Amino acid sequence: MSTKSSKKQPQRLSIPIRTRTREEDDSRVSSLPDSILCHILSFLPTKQAVATTILSKRWKPLCLSVSILDFDFNDISTLSMKTSANLFCLVYSVMLSRHDTLPIQTFRLICCPSRTRYAEDIIELIISAIQRRTQTLELDLKFIRIHNNFVSNLFICRTLTVLKLKRLTIWEDIPQINNNISPLKTLHLEKLYFTTYTHLINFLLSFPLLEELETNDLHICQQRFVPKEADKIKCLRNLMTAKISDNEPLPLFLLSRVHANLSIKLTRACFVEVPVFYNLTQMEIFSDLKRRSWPNKWMWILEMLQNTPKLQHLIIHEKMGMIMRSTVGRTQRRFPNAFHLSSKLVCLGIIEPMNASFNLLNMLCAVQKY
Repeated sequence: MSTKSSKKQPQRLSIPIRTRTREEDDSRVSSLPDSILCHILSFLPTKQAVATTILSKRWKPLCLSVSILDFDFNDISTLSMKTSANLFCLVYSVMLSRHDTLPIQTFRLICCPSRTRYAEDIIELIISAIQRRTQTLELDLKFIRIHNNFVSNLFICRTLTVLKLKRLTIWEDIPQINNNISPLKTLHLEKLYFTTYTHLINFLLSFPLLEELETNDLHICQQRFVPKEADKIKCLRNLMTAKISDNEPLPLFLLSRVHANLSIKLTRACFVEVPVFYNLTQMEIFSDLKRRSWPNKWMWILEMLQNTPKLQHLIIHEKMGMIMRSTVGRTQRRFPNAFHLSSKLVCLGIIEPMNASFNLLNMLCAVQKY
C-alpha cells in the first residue's frame, strides 16, 4: 500500500450551453426597428433585398422603403429573352411599388441589353428615378445612345449632387436650359462618346457648381480639333480637383480655375492650348506614351509650369522617358524663365525611371541657368 497520498484532480464544472433556435434568431431580428432593418437592406443588391419579402408581411414595405437601389445586370447579354424581360420587370415593379414621395439616395444601374428594344425602356426607367429626388446616380449602360430628354432631366434635377456615367453615347446636341443651375458637385465620366468637342464642352458647362471632375477615355466621334477660343469660353469656376485621363485631349481652359489639385495622364501627343491656371497649387502628371513619338513633350510640361504661378507641389510619373538635347535647346529659347515663374514651388517629385528623372532635372537646371 503506497504511503503517498494521491492528489485529487479538480473537478470541472460542466455548464450546458444553450443554443438559440431559429425562431429565437428570427425574433431578435424582428425586434429591430424599421430604420435599422432598412439600413441593413441598403447594403444588399436590390434583387436580394426584394427576396426578403417572402419572410413575412412586415418585410415588403421595408424593402420598398430602402433609399439605395442597386441593379446589376452585367451578364444580361448571356441570358435568354424571357429571363431578361423578367429582370427588367423586377426593376419596373420596384419603381412602381415605391411611393412617389420617397426620395432615392443612390440609384445604380449596370446593364448590357442584348436587344436594342430595351434601350428606350432603360432610359425611361432612369428618368423616373431622377424625378424622384435622386442624390447619387451611377450608370453603366454599355454604349446605349441617350436622347435629349434624359440629358435635360440631369440638368434640371434639384437634388442630384453625384453623377457617374460609364459607357454611354451622347449623340444629339446638348440642350440649353435658361435660368437653371444644377447643384451637381461630383462628376465622373468613363468611356463616353460625344459627337463633337462642342457637345462635350456644353455638357460640362451645364454643371457650373461642379467641384470634382474625373474623366477617363472620352471619345470624340466627328470633330477632330479643340476650339482655340479659350478666353471667350466659360470655365468651371468652382472646380477644386480634376483628374484627366483621356484618349482625346480635354480642353484645358475648362479647368483653368481649378483651385487645389490637377492630375493629367498623357498617353499621346497633346496639342491643346495651355491656359493660365490662376489658383492651382498641386499638379500631378502621368506620362505613358507607350513608345509614341512626342518630341515637344517636355516643352509642353514646362509651359504648364509657366502658366501655373501658384504651384507648390509637382509630381511627375514618367515611363519610357527620353529627352533629346535639341529639346533642351528649344526649351531654353522658348521659355527662358519658365522655372522662375513657379517661384512658390516647394515640392518636386519625379517617379521612375532613373533616366527620366536625370533628364528632367538637367532640363530644369538648364532653363534656370539661361
